[in-house]
This record gives sequence, C-alpha cells and structure tokens, in this order.
Amino acid sequence: MRSFRGSSSSPRRAFSLLELVIVLGILVTLSAIAVPKYARSLARYRTEAAARRIKAELTLARRTAKISGASLTVDAFEYQAILSEAPYQATIISADFDGDQTVVFDPYGIPDNGGSVVVQVGATQRVVVVDGDTGRSEVLKSQ
Repeated sequence: MRSFRGSSSSPRRAFSLLELVIVLGILVTLSAIAVPKYARSLARYRTEAAARRIKAELTLARRTAKISGASLTVDAFEYQAILSEAPYQATIISADFDGDQTVVFDPYGIPDNGGSVVVQVGATQRVVVVDGDTGRSEVLKSQ
C-alpha cells in the first residue's frame, strides 16, 4: 500500500521575496487610497449625526414649550459637551439667532428669532436652520 502523506510528485514551492514585496506594495497602495476615503466618509457621517441631534433637540424644545404652555430657552452651545464625545466628535462652530446664540420658543412653539447652528467634523460642515415663523428646523448641507 502506498502512503500519500510524505511523498509528493512535485516539490512544494514557497513565495519568493520578490513576490512578497509586490503583494505588500499592492496592499500599501490600496490602503493609501482607502484610509483617507474612509476618514472623509466617517467625518460626513459624524457631522450628519451631530446636525440631526441638534435638530432633534430643537424640535423637542419646541414641542415641550407647546405642551407645557411655557416659554423655553435653548442655548446651542449647551450641547457642545454632548457633541464632542463619541459617536459625534463634532464641534459647534457657530450659533446665530439674530445676533444671539440662544433661541426662545414661546408657549405656541414659535421662536423669538430664526437662525442657524453650524456643526463641523474635520472639513465637513452641516447647518441646522430654524424657521423664524414656524419654529421648524431642518439640516442643510454647507456650501
């Protein structure tokens, strides 16, 4: 009976140093392309998430003012501590509500002034705009 375990008809071949260097070069090139794209994509995601969080907070404040029947003041920079941590890791660049960084929703949910909040991660920015007539907010892409 023949044993196939130790015998082989052709000798085993290993990778040469040149082949290994070529494969590593290809991997490094692909990584050099992929990593910056991933970083930009992550920055866009974080910026969008932070802007949506600000929008949600403004919407909640507006609704709370309507439900409670009392005015409610929102200072955009109060959220800086929340936004600076994971998953957002964002910065509020500016908040402008007619020269003020706060917006006051009256008992009907109408703001004292319309305005905007600019959120940034890396080079990516999003703008949250509050309509001065209705109090509704929306997220815009910064130009």
